[in-house]
Amino acid sequence: MRIGIIGGSSQVGSSLALYFKHFSNTDVVCFVRSTYSTIFFELFDIAFDKIDFNDSEKLQQQFQGLDAVIDCSYPAVQLYDILPAIRRNLNAIITAMPESARTCPGFCELPIFTSPSSPSAAPRGCWAR
Repeated sequence: MRIGIIGGSSQVGSSLALYFKHFSNTDVVCFVRSTYSTIFFELFDIAFDKIDFNDSEKLQQQFQGLDAVIDCSYPAVQLYDILPAIRRNLNAIITAMPESARTCPGFCELPIFTSPSSPSAAPRGCWAR
C-alpha cells in the first residue's frame, strides 16, 4: 500500500509517517508546503515532496499511484480565512484524485462532494458528509 500524507511536517502527519515507515509495510510519501522540514524526512528516510494546491496538474501527478491520501494540513492564513482556505484545499485535493476515488464507497455511491461550497448536498444518512 502507498499512502500520501498532506501536512507531513505537522505533529500528527510526521507521527503517522514515522509509524507507517518503521512499523508497517506501507510506502509513505509526505507532502509539505515548504522545505524547512526536509532534515526530518532525510533523517528518517521518509520520501517527501513540496505541494502546491494551486497547481492541479502537478497535484494529479503527485497523487498517481497512491492508495490513500491523509490530510493533516492546516492552512497558514489569517483567522477569518481559515474555513475558506480549508474548503479550497479540500476541493483541490478531491479534484486531483482519480474519478474512482471521488465516490462514496458506503451505501449511496454518489459523489462525496457535489460542490465545494455545498458539502451538505450528500444524501441524507451518507457518512461522507
